[in-house]
Amino acid sequence: LGSAGAAMSVVVDGAVTRRVSDVQEMRSLVQEGLAAASRGGASVHHVVALLSLTRTNIATGAMTRSKLAFADLAGMGRMANPDVGIAHKALENVLRALASRQPRPPFREHALTQVVQDCMGGTAKTMLLLTLGPESSERSDNLR
Repeated sequence: LGSAGAAMSVVVDGAVTRRVSDVQEMRSLVQEGLAAASRGGASVHHVVALLSLTRTNIATGAMTRSKLAFADLAGMGRMANPDVGIAHKALENVLRALASRQPRPPFREHALTQVVQDCMGGTAKTMLLLTLGPESSERSDNLR
């Protein structure tokens, strides 16, 4: 992201690209990102971590590339914030378009959907994990 190269079309302020070689470096990077997100306070609506993996078969030399997107959409149910509501609606529109096999899902509606575009649709496998607040005061947000 940011200045990572021409292959990425979305520029995200404050985004960084780091190379890691092992699991420990990855854990450290995740901890650093979580700490930075928590310092962001109310201005941080979403945290997205993109993990690009490259594996090389030693016997054949063939390379396999994969990309994982981890998006923490905390606050998505809090529609009082207009920016969060716009992101939520854009993600909903993309998911509906993909589910109905529309030829051109509306990824350009929001930066969030642009960032995760190559991880949704086509040959990509997408999983959505929801965590819902247990409090009765959160019930209406959970059901939106």
